[in-house]
Amino acid sequence: MKPLLALETSGGSLGVALRGEEGLLFEENVTAGSIHGRALAPLIRKALEAQRLKPGDLEAAAISIGPGSWTGLRIGLSCAKALAWGAGLALVAVPSFEALAWDAARHAPQHARLTLRDARSEGFFAALFNETLPAPQRWIEESVLRPAEIVAAVEREMQAHASVPLAVCGDPVCLEALAAAAQRNGWRLLAECRHISAAAVAECGWQRLRRGEGFRAAADIHTVAPLYLRASDPELKLARKR
Repeated sequence: MKPLLALETSGGSLGVALRGEEGLLFEENVTAGSIHGRALAPLIRKALEAQRLKPGDLEAAAISIGPGSWTGLRIGLSCAKALAWGAGLALVAVPSFEALAWDAARHAPQHARLTLRDARSEGFFAALFNETLPAPQRWIEESVLRPAEIVAAVEREMQAHASVPLAVCGDPVCLEALAAAAQRNGWRLLAECRHISAAAVAECGWQRLRRGEGFRAAADIHTVAPLYLRASDPELKLARKR
C-alpha cells in the first residue's frame, strides 16, 4: 500500500506525519499556538518533499475529526478533503480521542485510557477506552460531561473491570480537575500526554484503512464531518442572550 498522510489540527498542537508499509516515514508536531491556518500547508509540503513524494503518490489522507477546536477541525478537514478530491486519495476519518488513546498506550501499556479535553463552559469532552490495541473498545463513548459526572461514570465503569488499571490523559485543566479522584482510585495521570501526535493519527488511520474504512467516492468524502459534540462558543453565547 502506498503511504498515508496524517493531519492533526484538532487541538492546541499541529502535526503532520507520513506512514508507509515500513512504518513511520515522517513526523513533525508544532505546539506554537494557533498557527494551523498558515502553517499546515507548508508542513505538508515539507513532509512530502522529505520523502520525495507528490500528493498523487499517496494512498490516503487521514484526518483527526474531533472532538476539539471548531476552527482547527474545519481547517484540517477542509485540507484533507481537498487533497483527497484533488489527488484521488482515500479519506480516513480518525476520532481524535482514538489517537490520543493510542498515544497514552505508549506511556501506559495495558491500561484502560480516559481521554479528556476542555469543552469550556460545557464541561469536558471525555471518552473511556479499554486496554486493547489497535482497535480499542469504548467503555464510554465520546461525550460532553461535567467533571463530577465523568468521575461517577468512570468509577462505575472501572468497577466492572477491576483488574484493569486506568491512565488519564488530555488537557492539563482536565487532569487537575480529576486529580483528587485519580488519587482516591489509583488512576495514573499522564501529564506528558496532553497533545495528540501526528504519528498516532497516522497509525490509527493506517489501521482503519487496512480494515476498509477509507472514503474514496467524492460523494462519500463530502459527507465526512467533524465530531463536534456541542455548539460553538458563538452559538452558545447567542443562545444565552435569548
